[in-house]
Order: sequence, then C-alpha cells, then structure tokens
Amino acid sequence: MFMEVILTENVKNKGYIGDIVRVRLGYARNFLLRKGLAIAKNTQNLKLLDQLNKKKMAVLAKEKADAEAIAVILHEKELKLTEKTHDENQLYGSISISDLAHKIKEKFEIEIDKKKIKLPNQQSHIKNSGTFDIQIALYPEVTATLKLVIVPEEEPQKPEKTKKTRKSTKSKDKEDIEETKELEPKKE
Repeated sequence: MFMEVILTENVKNKGYIGDIVRVRLGYARNFLLRKGLAIAKNTQNLKLLDQLNKKKMAVLAKEKADAEAIAVILHEKELKLTEKTHDENQLYGSISISDLAHKIKEKFEIEIDKKKIKLPNQQSHIKNSGTFDIQIALYPEVTATLKLVIVPEEEPQKPEKTKKTRKSTKSKDKEDIEETKELEPKKE
C-alpha cells in the first residue's frame, strides 16, 4: 500500500521541501510522519503547500546566494602546496579530495564538502606535481575553478664533507709526560 505525503524537510533520495511524493504506508507512518519530515496529503494540508513552496524558494535562494559568494572568493584563486617528490616529480603518497578540502579550509577559511570537489580526469587522487584546475560544484548552477599548484619540496643543501685525518694520540701523550717530568723538581 502506498500513501502520498507532502515533505516538510529535504529527505535524501525522496525529495525536497514542498514536494508531493508517493511512499510506502509503513515508511510514511513510522518514519516521515513521526519525525515531522512530512505531512499527509489532504485538502487542508494542500493549503499549507503554498506556504512550504514559499519557504522552499527562500531556502533555495539563500543557498544559491551563499554558493555564489563562495564562488566569488574561490574563483581563479591559487592553492599552492609543497610536497615531497621522487623520480619524475611523482609524489610520495598522494593528495586526496579530503586533503584538498582540509587545505581549502585552512587557507580560505571556507568549509567545502568533499563530494563537491572534482579532480581533473575523474581522478580520486593526485599523484604528480604540477598545476591542476579543480572544479568545485557549490550549487547546481554555480561552480568555481580553483588552481592547484603542487611544487616539489626542495631538499636542504648538504654541506660538503671534508675528510678528517685522525692523528695519533700516542705522540701527544708522550710529549705531555715529558713536559710533566721536566716540571717536577729533582730529588737529590
């Protein structure tokens, strides 16, 4: 058996605020209605639908405005990372989407869900140094492009090693002993 309900909150995989959805009777009674995520579809509640649609439009407009503000901040900005590399500029390890989200939060003080970050060529990790254009889908119509520059870490200059010759300490010890004998007063 099915039941039609009007969603009062966004429900994952079902719909958004104000949507009329058809769900199983048990799901509606035991979950959606009890948690206050939906109301039953009837004539009285259809009047409430207009109010929910206004609320939905206000929420969507605010989300879009926030996304556009973040896009302005991030658009064409450069995020520079210094990482250890080995042969042919390959990184020791890799940089994941989670790492990028953390670095963006550190540098720009903006928290971005890692699901919104898209690496070039459908990669899940970046394994080489270089320059990459990272797409961030902030909202369905709003995306920002962030330039990621990965620079190889320079190894510190090692001082040149000089050969130290080890001198024998025996000759020094003999000289010290002779000096002490000369300084001692002679007994008669």
